[in-house]
Amino acid sequence: MVIWFYIVQSSKRGAILAGILTIVFYFVNNFYNSDSKIKIRTYFLLLFLIMGFSYFGYRIYMENEFLLTRMSEMLEGDSSGREDIASMAFQMWYQSDNIFTILFGLGYNSIESITGHVSHNDWVDMLTSYGLFGFVLYSSIYIIFIKEIINKDWMVDKKIILILFFFIALITSMTSRWYWSNFAYSQMIILPYLLATKNKRI
Repeated sequence: MVIWFYIVQSSKRGAILAGILTIVFYFVNNFYNSDSKIKIRTYFLLLFLIMGFSYFGYRIYMENEFLLTRMSEMLEGDSSGREDIASMAFQMWYQSDNIFTILFGLGYNSIESITGHVSHNDWVDMLTSYGLFGFVLYSSIYIIFIKEIINKDWMVDKKIILILFFFIALITSMTSRWYWSNFAYSQMIILPYLLATKNKRI
């Protein structure tokens, strides 16, 4: 509840989406791992907790005027200027006549030098900063994630963590910054442990 409170108070739409996804997976995992004899009791308990989380989140949401305004503007098509930043940076890369720029980009964090703002989309940033080479390399990370998620060797508990890891990374990469943020570093600490113990209960 405390974490959910701070997620909503942050007024970050991507963080709220990632938070909802995490909470849903948390409850699904608890229901899946509950004893079959008490599954019905667990179902009603989790249903009650989800209703409590939803009500608590709704109350905080309705009291946050800034977040209400942002959500209203988002529904009206406002992207806080991110669409313009991404479009300007992409055009700078796409319209380049230099084959080396197409392949290797304009250099690290070039979007900031082009637009005056940092990128809020890792995919566009990869194309602009590192070209097709960087884009393919970055895409391969997510392809490996998908292959691992499909892999049947994983324990259910750890696969759920990996799935959450994947979706949080994907959502963050499209709405904010993932690969060079502090947020990603904290996740990367967990990843080696998951990969090394995916089929072990340790």
